[in-house]
Amino acid sequence: MPDPTEAAALAAPVVGPVARVESVQGFAGNQTFRLFTEAGETVYLKSGSTIEAEARACSLARSVDVPAPRILAVGTTYLICAEVPGVPSGDDAVITELGRGLRRLHTIAGNDGNWG
Repeated sequence: MPDPTEAAALAAPVVGPVARVESVQGFAGNQTFRLFTEAGETVYLKSGSTIEAEARACSLARSVDVPAPRILAVGTTYLICAEVPGVPSGDDAVITELGRGLRRLHTIAGNDGNWG
């Protein structure tokens, strides 16, 4: 798994120069970095055994208009994704939209009848 310097080096060809890197909490077994580019964008680099599945899940979610990170690059050991804008909220409208998104996710089925 990469260290912060390696994360910046992996991301730079995709997002441009990286100004700062922070380690953030990720799923068990994955390592996640928040990268701040010199252009003012925030992206994430994730490394771990589930990155290919995560990239596929994000793409499938976006295909039914569920907010999910846009995948910028997938390597053999990492993925780079855009930040999803927003802030934590308990607003009823947000909760309602969450339910609608979940319903849209349930419309995704693969050729074998399983999800994705």
